[in-house]
Amino acid sequence: MESHGVSESGSARDIGQHKATPDEASRALATVELTRAQLADRLVTPVWYHPTLGLLAGGLIASAELDNLALFLSALLIYAVGCGVLVSSYRQLTGVWVSGLRRGPAGRVSVLLLGALYVIAGLSAVSGLALGIPGSFVIGGAAAFVAVVMLGRRFDEALRRELRAAG
Repeated sequence: MESHGVSESGSARDIGQHKATPDEASRALATVELTRAQLADRLVTPVWYHPTLGLLAGGLIASAELDNLALFLSALLIYAVGCGVLVSSYRQLTGVWVSGLRRGPAGRVSVLLLGALYVIAGLSAVSGLALGIPGSFVIGGAAAFVAVVMLGRRFDEALRRELRAAG
C-alpha cells in the first residue's frame, strides 16, 4: 500500500508529492550537518603531504638555477607525476579529493598560494636571468617550499571550518 508518494519501505517514490514534516526536515538537516562534520574530521592531511608538495614545487623552481633545459623539463615531469601521486595517495587515505578551485575561504587560500608561487617564480626569473644574481632560483625554491607548507595547512584549516559551518 502506498500513499503520498512514499512506499511501504519508507523511500520516496515521487519526491514532488511528498511533503516533509518539520520533524523530518529537522532530522534531514541534522543528518547533513553530521555528515559534513564527519567529512571534515576525515579530511586530515597527512603530516608529510604539504612538505612533499613543497619539495616538488620548490625543486621545480630551484632546478632552473642550473640553466639546463633537459634538467628543467625532467623536474617538470617529476613535479607533474609527483602531484598525481600525492592526489592519488590522498584519495586513497581519505576516500575523497577536494579541489582547491572552490568558492569560500579555502578557495581564497588556494588563489593566494597560486599567486605566491607565480610571484616567487617571476622574481626568481627576473633576479636570476635579467639581473644575473646567482642563487636566485634556489632562494625562490626555498621560498616556494615555505609558501606551500604554510598555505597548504591554512587551506586545510579553512576547508574543515567551511565544512563544519555550512548548513
